[in-house]
Amino acid sequence: MRLQKLGLFFSDGKGNIDEGKKTAALSRLEQVVRELKSGKTLNEEIALLKNEASFRIDADEQTFEGTFKRADYQVYGTIRQTADKLDSGQTSDIFEFGGYIIKLLEREDRGFKDFESVKNDVREQYLDSKYEDTVSEWARQAEVTINHNVYDRLKVR
Repeated sequence: MRLQKLGLFFSDGKGNIDEGKKTAALSRLEQVVRELKSGKTLNEEIALLKNEASFRIDADEQTFEGTFKRADYQVYGTIRQTADKLDSGQTSDIFEFGGYIIKLLEREDRGFKDFESVKNDVREQYLDSKYEDTVSEWARQAEVTINHNVYDRLKVR
């Protein structure tokens, strides 16, 4: 499936949510939705937002092909799940994955594929899963020791 996304971010740059920015971003997205319903295109709205510089935006096309890696799903799962509910050409409501709306541009047939055509993808997903499990287990078992001589000299900006 291929989609166009528009996301407005409202963190303070350190990962903390700025409630004032969040309210303003969601309000601006509501305005975008109204403009889309009145006949404007998502491209027109994205162009306006890029000129405003009030928000950090994520606006581009994204393609999801059949299967994708577990790590990708953790990042893009909400976008993918929202797109799964749309018909081609349809625009989503606002959803809070930062504050997004998406428009589904095209959808590939959701039919089943034969094993031979997906065997490499299945193998890669399995290996990714095992790798993540192994790294997580090592991280859980790791014993952390702080070298105070080095730690005390670090300067955090």
